[in-house]
Amino acid sequence: MPRARAAHTAGRQPHAALSAAAELRHVALTDARELVLLLRDEDPARYPRGALRWHARYCREVPGVALAEAAAMLALLPALADEKSKGAPRALAELFNGRELDQPARIVTRWADTAQ
Repeated sequence: MPRARAAHTAGRQPHAALSAAAELRHVALTDARELVLLLRDEDPARYPRGALRWHARYCREVPGVALAEAAAMLALLPALADEKSKGAPRALAELFNGRELDQPARIVTRWADTAQ
């Protein structure tokens, strides 16, 4: 089954994107990150739960996540919800870059650039 990008195919509508993702066998962690950013922008009330679920997946699926990294990642997620916090997306991208997770870093950077 080809990998689908639920956030893009649903036209930035959270309900449609989440429905599309639910129909997939597996949503890649990177695609899940995009869904969480979509929730942050379009359905902020659902963002905290989505961010926590994404964080749990990150800690479970990325090999060797240490406590300090997990704590730093978790601390940045509420900051993403604060529009005044311009440094949070860049710090998150740097955490991804430190792990050589280039695609998630680009997603967060692109999101931050378009959100301004």
